[in-house]
Amino acid sequence: RFDDAARTYSYSISESPFPVSEYLATLKVEALGDSSAKVTWSGVFTPVAGVTDAAVEELFTGVYSGGLDALRGNFPG
Repeated sequence: RFDDAARTYSYSISESPFPVSEYLATLKVEALGDSSAKVTWSGVFTPVAGVTDAAVEELFTGVYSGGLDALRGNFPG
């Protein structure tokens, strides 16, 4: 789902390569001034049996950090 007015984009993964089900993530962009913005990427999920919340949170922290770093690389300065 894309919401231009709210500056959000949400997506789900129905068949995940990750050890989760019911995964839903949202990216939100907040203007900080004329030439800067804050991007927040968050997600909710249900870990599969035998996997802890902490393990999956650590996994997605890495995924999100890498994705946000790549995004930042497209906007130098």
